[in-house]
Amino acid sequence: MTAGALIFIGLMGAAWIALVWGWVAAIHLMGRYKKPGESQFNPLTGLRLWGRMFTPQGFGGAAEPDRRRILRILGVALGCFALAVIALMAMGLDPTARPARG
Repeated sequence: MTAGALIFIGLMGAAWIALVWGWVAAIHLMGRYKKPGESQFNPLTGLRLWGRMFTPQGFGGAAEPDRRRILRILGVALGCFALAVIALMAMGLDPTARPARG
């Protein structure tokens, strides 16, 4: 395996770990700060909660540090993904290529 492929795999792995970490933290935050009427199972409720995640003061002032922390985590995940794609293009790697035998 080439060094470029290892860099790509490492950055994509870091992006995946940060994305899962941010998702779990967001679910935990939404569970703590949702309103009592938002307890039913409804896909639109989930969209509203994620909308509140990206709205300043969406969960109130007490949750603002946690909301910003989650957005930073998700930003790190997006940055790692972007760096992995840029590294893939810059190194001219073909992810579908197979190593030559012989």
